[in-house]
Amino acid sequence: MLSFLARRVPRTPISHLDSIALDSGRSAAEFRPPTHRYLVLNRLPQAVSDREAALLGLPHGGATSSLAPPLHRHLWQNETFHVLSGTARFTLGNGGRGGSTETLASAGEVVVIPRRTAHTFCNASGQDGLVLEFVLDPASRDTDEAYFRE
Repeated sequence: MLSFLARRVPRTPISHLDSIALDSGRSAAEFRPPTHRYLVLNRLPQAVSDREAALLGLPHGGATSSLAPPLHRHLWQNETFHVLSGTARFTLGNGGRGGSTETLASAGEVVVIPRRTAHTFCNASGQDGLVLEFVLDPASRDTDEAYFRE
């Protein structure tokens, strides 16, 4: 067996928390109550420029938070984002087969990502933090929440 596969990564038990601070407190995920329309509220710090990101080895300027996910897709669910403050950069692609589009969304805007669409998001602003909330539809709230908590 390869040595890196035999190691267990230590984990911190945080799944019971309703608010989780990440990135030395610069980012946070807050779980909404079951009656709320959205599942999670995310707070991301201001972005660095694309040039600064290149110097740091980051994929692009907005990737300054662990809450900015890699390009991914949901096979069976649409994902709905609601921007509460700041400006989000959404990248939509087709999962590595070339071609992607970027769109910006500001406070008050809602962005729906159709199922099976490769996507990611990050903070587009170098001056302001980003606060957005999201939910997956059709909802399997207990399973979705367990996934994001773990």
